[in-house]
Amino acid sequence: MSDLDVNVIDERRRKRSLRPGPRRPRGMPNEPTIGAGADGRSARTPRRSGRGRRGLELGIGAEPRVDLLPTEVHTEQRARATARRAWLGVVVVGAVVVLASGVATAEGMRAQTALAQSQSEGASVLQEQLRFGDVRTVQRETDLLKAAQAVGGSGQVDWDSVLGSVARALPTDTTITGLTVTSMDPLKGFTQSTAPLAVSRVASLQITITSATVPSVSDLSDRLATVPGYADATITTITSAGQTGQYTGQIALDLGPGAFDKTYEYKKEG
Repeated sequence: MSDLDVNVIDERRRKRSLRPGPRRPRGMPNEPTIGAGADGRSARTPRRSGRGRRGLELGIGAEPRVDLLPTEVHTEQRARATARRAWLGVVVVGAVVVLASGVATAEGMRAQTALAQSQSEGASVLQEQLRFGDVRTVQRETDLLKAAQAVGGSGQVDWDSVLGSVARALPTDTTITGLTVTSMDPLKGFTQSTAPLAVSRVASLQITITSATVPSVSDLSDRLATVPGYADATITTITSAGQTGQYTGQIALDLGPGAFDKTYEYKKEG
């Protein structure tokens, strides 16, 4: 038997001697004998429980071990393990904070660099604008002149095209003997008709014609509809010239915005 086994047996004996209660004298049987009862039955010895026998059987041949350390030692070990885990968590959180701070600092530096670059580009553009300040002034004045021409020429009618179309629209045996033109003023506009659903007008022609035959009103209206900017046409009167056999007619031709030549139409560049 080894020294360790001897120490274990001595420790068990010491613990048993410290238990309260009467001690059994040496040589007595381990299990008490129960006497016979009143009915004459023989006495019997109580059996050990199966759990006790199983525990005893499992203990045979096993390496004996005894934990002689006080409970305070285990408590201290668990406290140290908990403290180590807590400090590990603190280190991890600190590393995350440091990493996040580094990323934020790098992003801030990048934004500052981009801002400085943008400011430098803006200063360069401003310097170029100052260099070409005279050119910009000329451009503004040119735009102003074009706008003024557009306003002044907004009422300009393409009379060559209009009068040529009127002459071509009249029958071949018809002659123009009188012509009165009334056009709009760019600042005042043109007097519009008060009739319901009247078309907007920008100019009006009063035409006097002579013909060897009586002019057909519907035919003249259809022919004059081909004039650029045509808005409306009315044949007011047709009279006979007496013994000459000629007929005289009065035509009122109204023109709409389509008659403008748009020569000075304002178009802003770029």
